[in-house]
Amino acid sequence: MLGRDSEINELERLLSNGFWPVILGSRRIGKTTLMRTVINELNGIYIAASKISGLKGLGLRLIDEVRRLNIKVKLNLAVPHIEIERKPTSTIESLIKELGDVVIGIDEVQNIVNPRLPALLSVAYNESRVKFIFSGSLVGTVRLLMRSPEALGRPLIKFELKPFTREQAIDFLKTGSRSCGLNITDTEIGDAVNEFNGIVGWLTYYGSLRVSGINHSETVETLTGIARELIKNELSKLNKYGLTTYRALAILGRAR
Repeated sequence: MLGRDSEINELERLLSNGFWPVILGSRRIGKTTLMRTVINELNGIYIAASKISGLKGLGLRLIDEVRRLNIKVKLNLAVPHIEIERKPTSTIESLIKELGDVVIGIDEVQNIVNPRLPALLSVAYNESRVKFIFSGSLVGTVRLLMRSPEALGRPLIKFELKPFTREQAIDFLKTGSRSCGLNITDTEIGDAVNEFNGIVGWLTYYGSLRVSGINHSETVETLTGIARELIKNELSKLNKYGLTTYRALAILGRAR
């Protein structure tokens, strides 16, 4: 994963030492790509929770992935597939205990809104060899995983993924453009880095649009429009207290 070798090594080190990393960061920062890279290198299970609601959905996705990856368990997977309807928590616990030394990555974990999740993870920690890695939005994920008393018994550790430095962002675009045979000028690269502030996802989008034949100014205009719509969508999900908090942060003068 270009530009993230040290982060990959650190996450793998944490997992090997028994910690459960919680990857935090803003949208488009590269949390999903980083998690999937680590999961692939460790032959683990990746679960995208963006469209999952509750433990039943999590359990069904876990069963499907165990089947797809042909992970050997003593259970007849048809049984937990039925049991998940009546008792999702205990069914997931039983399956996890059978998985052995497997890493499970849950992406956008804040979408699994269930007060039983921390207790389930505590059982997984105390009674299985499974290791977890999570990712999600900063506020939602911390609130879900870190606030309960059960969390204190688990080796959760926050891992904040930061934007590229200016130098890293420039190198990212230069390396990508060379590998695609694309001639992007230093001025255009500098302008793109200034505009998208080291956020990996936006830099990747920029490179993809340039490869498709769109010029620099049109690419920046297109991505700026997409960003505005994403921001509007995110703000529409907030209650009045969340909106007040965001306005207060914006007044500080450095928020973008």
